[in-house]
Amino acid sequence: MKSKAARKLEDAFRDHTGISPSDYFVIGTAAQARFIGAIVDYHGLALAPKKYFSSVGVQKGDWEAFFRLTAANQDRLAESLRAEDEKYGRTTYRSLTFERFPLFEGRPGVYLPISMRSLVRRITTGVFHILTEAALDSGRDRRLWTSHFGIPFQRSVENTIRRGVAASTPAVKVRGEIKYTNEANGLVDSTDVMVVFPEEPLFAEVVSGPMQVATMTRGDLETFNSDLERLVVCKAKQIDRSVKAFRGGYLKIPELDPGTVKRVWPVIISAEPFPQREKTTKRVKTALAEAGYFRDEGFAPLALVSAEELFFCEGFMEGGESLLELIRAWKTSPGAKRDSPGGVPTPTQVPSRHAKARTPRGPRCS
Repeated sequence: MKSKAARKLEDAFRDHTGISPSDYFVIGTAAQARFIGAIVDYHGLALAPKKYFSSVGVQKGDWEAFFRLTAANQDRLAESLRAEDEKYGRTTYRSLTFERFPLFEGRPGVYLPISMRSLVRRITTGVFHILTEAALDSGRDRRLWTSHFGIPFQRSVENTIRRGVAASTPAVKVRGEIKYTNEANGLVDSTDVMVVFPEEPLFAEVVSGPMQVATMTRGDLETFNSDLERLVVCKAKQIDRSVKAFRGGYLKIPELDPGTVKRVWPVIISAEPFPQREKTTKRVKTALAEAGYFRDEGFAPLALVSAEELFFCEGFMEGGESLLELIRAWKTSPGAKRDSPGGVPTPTQVPSRHAKARTPRGPRCS
């Protein structure tokens, strides 16, 4: 049974787009699989949905709605790019236009991918942005619909972690939020998810909010600092508080003894990848140090993991690698100081010992 909030989200999405969120995701992943298959098998990349979807029972109105949301022809792309440059300034970093329209309609009814990464984002976290557009177009607060995303996204992340841990390290427990009482704040919630490895537990916070356009497409430092405070520093505060409460005896985790814990791994899992370059990584460390978080020797380096990376991580866990091993290998590898994908190894960057890990067939966390 769907909750009232979930039904409202679906209705808002459908009213704005002409398609349900589930159908949007199904058609999107089917189109993504078609493009990936074409790249792997070296056959024609162009996709004609009228022919492609004719034999699988997808309604014409549904796939037409999907491609209206994700594709544009040359004139529309050029107009959008000019408007974007006028509003935000010129850039070679990333384009909002291509994030919104990752598919090019070369001729009517035939589509090519401009960017596969942008297509994946438009299919997954794009739902978040479409709901923001729906609220703004109706003259309401931009957070009207997206504010409901936090709890479902947190549950999705927790379930993904539970599946992976059960497959790789079944003796390790996964705990969701635990209420505890401390002297300063009274009754409070712990961090969102705790993976109870006996000597090196993971304390993870989940954040569903998106970065601002100027951060994503222009690398704007002012909006980056604002996003850093909102998406990282505020979540780090919650982890730092929970770990200190655990060590001080206020937060009780049944399977975990503070006296046996050597260090704690702080993890922030976001709906979108957070910028990770040498300079931005240094800025994150500086911001955390200025706020006074993770200063104790008992803290391992902070890991910033996107939902997409967690999805790949689940595949490796199903192949026998533990989440702790994946996080530790990334943070202690020779490449950890270089540009990183955001948290854990991706399929093209994992060590050879991960080669036999099974990658899931489709997204299970977004």
